[in-house]
Amino acid sequence: MIASFYPDQKAIKDGSKRHPERVTATKTEQTAGQVNSDPSKKNTPTPVAEVDPFSARNWVVEPVAIVEAPVVTVNATVTPPPVVTGPPPLPFKFTGRMNDEGNQVVYLNRGEQMVLAHVGDVLDSSYKVISITQQQIEFEYLPSGEKQTLALPASEY
Repeated sequence: MIASFYPDQKAIKDGSKRHPERVTATKTEQTAGQVNSDPSKKNTPTPVAEVDPFSARNWVVEPVAIVEAPVVTVNATVTPPPVVTGPPPLPFKFTGRMNDEGNQVVYLNRGEQMVLAHVGDVLDSSYKVISITQQQIEFEYLPSGEKQTLALPASEY
């Protein structure tokens, strides 16, 4: 935004003043084009004094009174979330299989570790391999005795 301020034209013509005096207008004088109520002045506009745009301003905001709301205490019983029973999700991912003289060997990944599994093996002291079929591997979670299955990809049938 660009603002331009021009000095009083009479002062320029007279040459008596380089800069006109800065006068602060009263609140009633600040309204441009205000019509006089005196009928003898024939409704001529009231002259508006120049307002100094660089005068000191008070930018301090008056503090607002803070009213505190009353504190309401509610007695509520908190019930813990229901405990999910059952084994955790299987930590193994199928990598491949091999038929070693009639014995099925399955390659599983647990993170970055490769695990070989046969029927009857106990893996990580928590999972026992119950069966290996063309479609799935069945595990028993030893701490609870629950059974879980790991589906094998269709391309491995």
